[in-house]
Amino acid sequence: MKKITALLMSLFLIGGCFAGCTETPTSSNSSPNSSSQTSAEEDSSSSTRPVVPPDEMIQIRTEEELFAIKNDLGGAYRLMSDITLTKPWKTLGTDEAPFTGVFEGNDYTIRNMTVESDVIYADGSSIEYMVGMFGVLRGDVQNLTVDKLTISIDENTITASGYNALKAANPNATDFDIHVGLVASNKGNIEDVGVKIQYNVIPQMSGARIRIGGIAGKSNDKIADCSVSGLMTVKNVDGYIRAGGVAGYVSSNGKVKRSGASMDISTEITQGAKMNVGGVIGNIECGIVEDCFAEGSIFARSTDKKMTAAGGLIGLIDNCDTKYEDMSVTVTNSYSTMNVTAKGGKAYAAGFIGQIDFGAVTVVENNACSGVATGDKQSFGFVGRITRSIGIQLTADDLVDGKFGTLLTVKNNQSVTADPFATKVDSIPER
Repeated sequence: MKKITALLMSLFLIGGCFAGCTETPTSSNSSPNSSSQTSAEEDSSSSTRPVVPPDEMIQIRTEEELFAIKNDLGGAYRLMSDITLTKPWKTLGTDEAPFTGVFEGNDYTIRNMTVESDVIYADGSSIEYMVGMFGVLRGDVQNLTVDKLTISIDENTITASGYNALKAANPNATDFDIHVGLVASNKGNIEDVGVKIQYNVIPQMSGARIRIGGIAGKSNDKIADCSVSGLMTVKNVDGYIRAGGVAGYVSSNGKVKRSGASMDISTEITQGAKMNVGGVIGNIECGIVEDCFAEGSIFARSTDKKMTAAGGLIGLIDNCDTKYEDMSVTVTNSYSTMNVTAKGGKAYAAGFIGQIDFGAVTVVENNACSGVATGDKQSFGFVGRITRSIGIQLTADDLVDGKFGTLLTVKNNQSVTADPFATKVDSIPER
């Protein structure tokens, strides 16, 4: 399944590859084994679970055997054939009882996965609703194709999940967090996974907060060599939306490497809340984005009460908090051809990153974009806004002469619509 690695190793700009690259690009049809060996070795160290030999894994050949995974969420499973589902899939894994095992797709395909979820539970001041093949993952999912993954959420599906009874029993749980993806909340490893999605998430419930991505709604660990295609439609009332083609929200130990999305994303908030939408990641708080791509379109609409940040690759970088020891963000060697439209009185659109609000080390280097960005408030070629946690909006002149020490680096980026944070190029190539 290592299709994305070969693709991303072939990226170059007219007259050469990304700034700083010196080697000849690999053909997009070539083997991926020429990709960064160092990066691959670093990635492989993320999992501390023992390796299970293939012949000791539980083999899955039928729909019934696939559904039986629910009986042991710590098992090691190996898909042995393509499977077309004939009945809805039930989300597996909660925070207290996550999937901790291994799901080895073995380069086979699961088709027509329509998800129904009753994975809903109270967690302090929040009610958490997990919708995906896996709800909470602390194990490994790898070498798998899902064609297609259908997720629909509205007031009826939320009621059917048991929300009303849970809310009545937990009156102090004032927030309602909806996580949507192949994995709703990733605290494990997702590698070499391709998904074609059809998401239609319209809870229309006051206070609902949505984190949604093709691979993961929220990711605190590793996503590598993954691809997403299809359609994502999200509509909310007055709770925020964090939507990304690969991951809606990335935090903690989050890493998204050699992954991308080819899709159309449409989001809307009708009564005012923040919205962050990106072709790969909606909002990253801390972590690494490396060798990623996005293509297709983003349409984000909201009222003028709260800000919308929409970017071809990332909606918002926001690392002003101090909840983790390492709050740094690094975005390198990635590109977007997404066309981005942001509607609303406080709507910012940019070809690559909608907004950077930094309070810790932030590096955005060696990237490129070519999509058209249109924002009702403002539009930019590469970055929509750069602010500090104290609320000061910066210009390119503010980044020179070490004014902010080593906190912020934005350099060697290119865009067909230049702005102060990217140099102009005529075009970046079609893949």
